[in-house]
Amino acid sequence: MRSDREYSRDKPIGRHRIVVLGDSNTAGHGLESSERFSDLLENAYPNLDVMNFGLPGSGTDQQLLIYEEIAKRFGADAFIFAPTTHNILRNLLSLYPMGQRTQTGGVADVQTRYWSKPYFTLNSEGLELHNQPVPNEILSEADATKLVSKEAQLRAKYEKVYGLMPRWLRKTSFLELLIRKTQYASQISEYESNSSWLLMKSILERFREDVDPKPVFFVPLPTYRVFGRGTSSAYLNRFAELHDPSRNSFVVDVLPYFMRLSRDDRLRRITYISDYIHYSALGNRIIADAISDAIAKECPQILN
Repeated sequence: MRSDREYSRDKPIGRHRIVVLGDSNTAGHGLESSERFSDLLENAYPNLDVMNFGLPGSGTDQQLLIYEEIAKRFGADAFIFAPTTHNILRNLLSLYPMGQRTQTGGVADVQTRYWSKPYFTLNSEGLELHNQPVPNEILSEADATKLVSKEAQLRAKYEKVYGLMPRWLRKTSFLELLIRKTQYASQISEYESNSSWLLMKSILERFREDVDPKPVFFVPLPTYRVFGRGTSSAYLNRFAELHDPSRNSFVVDVLPYFMRLSRDDRLRRITYISDYIHYSALGNRIIADAISDAIAKECPQILN
């Protein structure tokens, strides 16, 4: 857990505590800790502790395991589960591709390596965990090709091309056409796919059942293409299935908060211009406002 201060395992008397789970957008990639939505939320309320367990590069599968293996040990009054919407694709991977930019003889290149990760499959008896313990071996692109899906291979190729592009090119219509052919772009169809969504939903419901009856706020974080380019927000209909106030289960839609900004601001200020993937300090402030409003409406006692 990345933090500027220590947290005791037991919740201090007279204070409320929220545990936050998610990927690099939750962890605060490129930001100071104080700029993250979790820290902004904590600093807005004098009797509130917000513990950030975000893990870069993770899917909801690994985020669930972080809770079960680590975060569960800490006392909490409520939970925020904030997966970026493309995490639905990471749940399908047994190997995770990472591109590393290299320079040889003045020629730039991106080498892709694959790390094993834990993952779930869904069968008649529920979730089944695989790759435990996780193998330490790092595979080359050639070795991994035999083991990973065509979608994962396509994403790796996209990352290689994307990594070699100059920054000014990364928002052009040409890149938009390229992105439509990548794994990230397929997140829309994955939310329309019953099998992909059922896996993700089962992971989130396992978490929901474990923390019951404590409040859970599911906060799906949309990608740049949704709030910047107007791509379909099909993920919202799926996440709405998790909204059940009778079970203290709430879904927070941050999209209307982003849409209050001008189109130019949405394109240039919510994410970093360097990658258009990770939320900027402004993006985190907007997310913090959305979550704060939701908690104040549904569970105001946590903030008092």
